[in-house]
Amino acid sequence: MLSHFNTSWINRLLHSPLKQITGQYNGIEYTASILIPEYKSIVAEHYKEILKTDIDLYCTQAEIPHIYEHYGVNIEFSNAIQIDIQDNQQVLDNGLKQVLNKAGPIIIKNAYLSSAFRGVDQRNSFPHLNFHIDRNINMPTRFSVYTRDPFDEEQKHPRKSSTLFMASIVGYLQGVKEGIVDPHKTRGINQSFEIFRDTQEIKDLIGRIMIEHRWDQPESTGEISMLDNATELHSSYERTYKLKGYRIGVRYLA
Repeated sequence: MLSHFNTSWINRLLHSPLKQITGQYNGIEYTASILIPEYKSIVAEHYKEILKTDIDLYCTQAEIPHIYEHYGVNIEFSNAIQIDIQDNQQVLDNGLKQVLNKAGPIIIKNAYLSSAFRGVDQRNSFPHLNFHIDRNINMPTRFSVYTRDPFDEEQKHPRKSSTLFMASIVGYLQGVKEGIVDPHKTRGINQSFEIFRDTQEIKDLIGRIMIEHRWDQPESTGEISMLDNATELHSSYERTYKLKGYRIGVRYLA
């Protein structure tokens, strides 16, 4: 499994979150960057009328994990590469868990799983703008991994819809803003939020309070993304009205 991407590696990115870093893995060069630098500050400013206090204190009171300072990691290889992110016992690579813990969702482009693992996933197409968790945080397989198989006749093509990621507290705060969450009664992570349905601001918020994995790399390009359901929500986003795109690969790892 991977060992290159771990705590010391992500600390390099977090130290200078506006800068891209380069490296090599198994002889293939890659670039890596933080997707939303200063995420905590941006979210706090966006929801300041609701927060009325320090966002970390608000998270504590709402019984929701604290928000990341800088959010999301993008890794893009210069040439196609096979990577194994899990073992035979369905356990996610420990180094990747460390990166998820420090910075949230990971998107990897121009990479694919070995044939031994490509065929063991499910295929899902999530509801449009239904932000949810796949797994209860107490379940052992709390890490979700999404894949595009470059060798599959359907998935080898760019996808028409995206996957969005946001910190759990963002879904909670948007629920308060839209009046579907009562902060005096609701505590902890909700299973799902149907939010951003009556607004056109979603496009402006992508890259600010949420991450988009578009799955639109060129034909026959592998793509992988992953999140920790203990801290994140995700949703499908139909970039073109009522165009769901094909079902993406999904697996749940410990």
